Amino acid sequence: MPIDSYNATLLFSNSTITSVLSRPFVLSWFTASFIINLLGSSSSFLLIFALCTRSRFHSTTNLLVIHLLLIEAINMAAPTMLAIFAVLLHETHRPFPVHCSIVAFTQILFTVLSNWLSALLAINRLTAKLWPYRHKTWTTKSTVTMAVVGTWVLSLATTIPLLFGVGGRLDRFYPLGYCGVKPTPGVMFAVYTNISFTCPLSVQAVCYALIVGSLQRSMVACPTVVAAQRRRRQRAISFVLLVVFVWYLVCYLPIPIITTYFYGQWQTDHRLFVCFKTLMTCGSAGTPIILLSLSSEYRLAVKERWRQVNFPCSFLCSAVWESRNLHKSRVSVISVPAVLVTDCSAGDPMNVDHCNI
Repeated sequence: MPIDSYNATLLFSNSTITSVLSRPFVLSWFTASFIINLLGSSSSFLLIFALCTRSRFHSTTNLLVIHLLLIEAINMAAPTMLAIFAVLLHETHRPFPVHCSIVAFTQILFTVLSNWLSALLAINRLTAKLWPYRHKTWTTKSTVTMAVVGTWVLSLATTIPLLFGVGGRLDRFYPLGYCGVKPTPGVMFAVYTNISFTCPLSVQAVCYALIVGSLQRSMVACPTVVAAQRRRRQRAISFVLLVVFVWYLVCYLPIPIITTYFYGQWQTDHRLFVCFKTLMTCGSAGTPIILLSLSSEYRLAVKERWRQVNFPCSFLCSAVWESRNLHKSRVSVISVPAVLVTDCSAGDPMNVDHCNI
């Protein structure tokens, strides 16, 4: 392939290097990244196992959740893990046995796919909140399948040009030895970042803003008998949605902004490079935590399956459970309803009590 036809040291030439990472920093970064990837992928696989082995979670919306978890779990367990091992092997002067362009392409493809699947899930949450009576008729197996296939087609169409050097070059970049993409001159890389990151994050922003707005309006319309209880519930929903969106912004938006508009700093500041790469990994590792926080049914399913098979649950799942129990012991707040994750059955469209998995 033409993507590896010239020297990767052009990215970090001696004239532009302002700092070379010390070995203790590289080893510390590798350890932290390895732990994040391990805990994130194990949490995702554990949640997938819990959802797939219980028939009542086999709804069309849960298929979206499972697909998103599977993509991010594979991304953390395979290409992202290989990319951080490439840095360690370079630091210890050992050869990297895998073609870096393949690792970088797979990692980028799964990241873009994860972004669009998250946007698709946000759209699903919006329709479940605003149109609960029509939600099930709109989210049939055929429509969800077409939507998932569409995200695959869009992600492949966005990332395949990188294999041929259109918009960016996939290679192993030195002195770090990281497998990644270097922007090429022109506007194609900006088009790639906008389609891959800006657009799905914008879709999520619009969806979550509309959901929060609907929740605020429903709080005003609540009857006085159930107003206090429902307002607590809906404030909790609004807060969780805000945290979810801010989390995605912090984890996924810095890299496309820096690589597109501040590439000179990105090229020379290696600490910035590795820290933001790890931050993007945290975005994927946080997905199972977000889903477990949104649904008490998910937490119960994971607990039951873990106890049955004696599977070693990751620290992330345990932390969520403990924090939820501590919160319940202090404040009487009903769990965030599953309307944010799954289908919503018949009932008052403003009453989230009817939402179930």
